[in-house]
Amino acid sequence: MYSTSNSAFCVFRSSVFDNKVAIVTGGGSGIGKAITKELLFLGCNVVIASRKIYRLKSGAEEIREWLRQTGQNSTLHVIQCNVRKEEEVKRLISQTVEKFGKLDFQVNNGGGQFMAHTADISLRGWAAVVETNLTGSFLLCREAYDQWMKKHGGVIVNMAMDMWNGFPGMSHSAAVRAGVVNLT
Repeated sequence: MYSTSNSAFCVFRSSVFDNKVAIVTGGGSGIGKAITKELLFLGCNVVIASRKIYRLKSGAEEIREWLRQTGQNSTLHVIQCNVRKEEEVKRLISQTVEKFGKLDFQVNNGGGQFMAHTADISLRGWAAVVETNLTGSFLLCREAYDQWMKKHGGVIVNMAMDMWNGFPGMSHSAAVRAGVVNLT
């Protein structure tokens, strides 16, 4: 983690992404929050998105305090978005481009899964994992490309679990993440 001084454990200089703009889904907690802090440290302005507003607010509060302590000048912005819903994904991308004038990085990190034996997974549970992880990644890729990157370029990063050898209780998530890898 970062110290409260201007130094950090990052191997890149803090200005390498100055004036760049990123969206990080799931950016208010876990791996997404770590990615967000790294991008902010590198000078990137970051929009974090999640369907759970309490998670966004809590994560943003912690990240903003970290920004103050480290003296970073990057901007953090919060937009609530359920990646399963096409209109919300369109709005996430359009509001980001409206606010910052561009989109350089789309980090599709938000996701969801639950542990269950394959025989115990309901169709509703299966659909929720597919819609959140695979359909959400597809919608985010498509909208980032259509609304900005087709004309201006950019980078899309799709996060996926290591699914090649399976994992007990996670067959549904591994199958969906293999789809995300192939989408990428």
